[in-house]
Amino acid sequence: MGTAKPWPDEGRLKPDEEEAVKRVVALQLMRPVINESRENLLDYKGVLQRVSHMALEVVSKRMNEELLSERRRLSNERIHVRQIVPRRGMIVVSYTCRSFPGELELTHQEAEFMRQQLVDDYIHKLFGDRKTI
Repeated sequence: MGTAKPWPDEGRLKPDEEEAVKRVVALQLMRPVINESRENLLDYKGVLQRVSHMALEVVSKRMNEELLSERRRLSNERIHVRQIVPRRGMIVVSYTCRSFPGELELTHQEAEFMRQQLVDDYIHKLFGDRKTI
């Protein structure tokens, strides 16, 4: 008979196995946290909706004030925006400038870019730097 080989210590975890067990424990402990957070979110759903509505109203009010201010400023320069009409993949803005009619054409991409910039400006005015949100 040969000499018996020592049994490897099967009860010990290898480092990668230990990390896997710790990860399972952490994931298991997250379940109640997620469930509690979900319940809290449902409890505060009405509050979140009111806050969202209030933010929308503030943006709407500021936008209307800015629109009126910009129209007044242009009016003082005798420039009047008449109509905004979508036409052949473009957005056509008719206006009069010092009694002469004119049109300004924008692509939908240009208009969307300008709209997104306006939204970003309002977000920045309301909440500060977007990177911190």
